[in-house]
Amino acid sequence: MMGRMPEVYCQGLERSVTLAEGEDLLHGLLKAGVPVASTCRGDGICGQCAMWVEGPQGPVGELEARTMKRQRVQASQRLACRVVCQHGQVLRTSYWGVPKS
Repeated sequence: MMGRMPEVYCQGLERSVTLAEGEDLLHGLLKAGVPVASTCRGDGICGQCAMWVEGPQGPVGELEARTMKRQRVQASQRLACRVVCQHGQVLRTSYWGVPKS
């Protein structure tokens, strides 16, 4: 039996999006027409795709940790290009109209 495709909720846009299994959030959201800031195109070095991710997300890797520190990303955020989409994630970012927390 095949698993269901991951569905994430974009808080602020008030929109659920179904993404490809195993894809990172940045590329999946962009393919779905959801705006996500990025200048490095997912290389994990610009830090602009930082967002709050509630739900399953996996560990922070070495590159992500270095980038977050260098770019002064809040410890409570993750880089969308480094997080694999998983069903049930709730995503938010200030440029989607959700205040910082």
